[in-house]
Amino acid sequence: IAWDNFLSRLDQNMRTPQSIMTVAEFVNRRFKPEHVAMKKKAGRVHYDSMLAHVIDGIPDKRRSFKGHKQGDPLPTIERRYGLGKMRLRDVTHAEVQQLVSQAIQRGYSVQTAKHIRTCASAIFTHAEKKGWFSGRNPAHFVELPEMVRRPARALSFDELKRLLATLKPTARAMVLCASLTSMNIAEVCG
Repeated sequence: IAWDNFLSRLDQNMRTPQSIMTVAEFVNRRFKPEHVAMKKKAGRVHYDSMLAHVIDGIPDKRRSFKGHKQGDPLPTIERRYGLGKMRLRDVTHAEVQQLVSQAIQRGYSVQTAKHIRTCASAIFTHAEKKGWFSGRNPAHFVELPEMVRRPARALSFDELKRLLATLKPTARAMVLCASLTSMNIAEVCG
């Protein structure tokens, strides 16, 4: 029992002494400069938003940006279940599963929870690649509910007229063109 619970973990940690670093320290010192910085701008923005969930945790309530002016500081919201203060070697499947489950329970979409899981997985994959973590990736077998997509619905002619009346001229031309020709946004912009 002692071997299974304590001594075997010591042997693993002897091979990777750096794994005593916390997840937040690893992300700031190694993951961001070596992995995130190599991504395109969209990838960097995506990681910045998802890393906040993985490191600091899931906000107690979903943040609304309605009425928020760009540049104004956002109000702080209490976050829970983050992995940032845990040592790399202490993070288990259960902690990552709890993080993802809390995102679902707090009203985040399954797609966002999947992004959170993928971000956590990328952190541990990078740590393993750099020799800072050994063992199974704790995000590997995290369960997610099935993704249910809303069926697409076409606007009625009256709804389209009301929408066009509220748009600026350039946007109005684009929406009218797309709705009458079934072109997607890339085709309209082209």
